[in-house]
Amino acid sequence: INTLVYQGDKYIPNAVRKAATEPIAELQRYIKPWLAVDEDTYRITLHYKTEIPVDTEAFCEILFVFDDLAMKWREIFEE
Repeated sequence: INTLVYQGDKYIPNAVRKAATEPIAELQRYIKPWLAVDEDTYRITLHYKTEIPVDTEAFCEILFVFDDLAMKWREIFEE
């Protein structure tokens, strides 16, 4: 699973880079995603790799948590 959480305009500001390197434990209790910085496109994406659960409810929970984390990272990068 991955999603865009930051799109720079021809660069990634130092404050955004710094925020991307600082783990936020409270946001990562249930799943352990990671951020990837693409210098060529000035993008930061949130990634999470897992086995897809057979249980639909468990899978929906993972998607919900991932979406919540992505929204929080976007808020952090907007500051």
